[in-house]
Amino acid sequence: MYEYHQFRHESKKWFSRVYLLFINAILFALAVFVMIAGWAVIKLANDNSNNVLAENVVGTAKGTGIAMMTVGSIIIVSSLVGSIGGCTRDNKMLKPYIAIMGLLFITVLAGGIYFLVRLTADSKKWNQLGLNDWNAFTDYQKDMYQTSYGCCGFNDDHTGNYAGAPLFDVTGRTSNNCAAGSTTFTSSYGCSATGNAWYRVWLIISGSIFAGLLLVLLTGIGAADQAKRRASDVGYQVTGMYQPVDNIPMTPKY
Repeated sequence: MYEYHQFRHESKKWFSRVYLLFINAILFALAVFVMIAGWAVIKLANDNSNNVLAENVVGTAKGTGIAMMTVGSIIIVSSLVGSIGGCTRDNKMLKPYIAIMGLLFITVLAGGIYFLVRLTADSKKWNQLGLNDWNAFTDYQKDMYQTSYGCCGFNDDHTGNYAGAPLFDVTGRTSNNCAAGSTTFTSSYGCSATGNAWYRVWLIISGSIFAGLLLVLLTGIGAADQAKRRASDVGYQVTGMYQPVDNIPMTPKY
């Protein structure tokens, strides 16, 4: 008869476990970046809360920053849980991790679609912007667009240029780069063309980031599922052979 020994197919899970650790390292770094970006958005909103920036814009910016920091915190915690689960193959760690990553995947997918739709709509509005619309902007809005886009005025001849004292991000600026005779004023393009170029770039970058993040989350879920302990992991192998005493032939007596 044969003697069997129980064992687990641990070696078959090494790729999923290593990949899961790699995915969580990426998520951890991304979460830190998101939290820093959220803090920067809140700080920018606070710095400009006493200017002509509308109160609802300041409130929206603060809410966005808080949401970014919250999401970043959740990703950090879940990435740590996933890393521990990948090392230990503990289902008590991996199952909640898969659930959190699934909810995060749905949230990122919905948020990404909403963000890209809004960004596309804003891009179309900016593309249809006319000189009269530009002139209707407040000095703060003109200064904000000129500073953000690195442009001066509406078109390339700097029509409607704001050249007064800085109103946007006043803590980081001592002078207006679009003042007559400055380097930016003489070398920059109008905000109409520059804004359209920036929107195209942001659409490409944002779409790529969302697609990459969704791919990371989806493959992370798959790796975590593969790394879980299963009943099928248990196998048996022959470690020896023995024969019962009752079946051993007796030496005949003479």
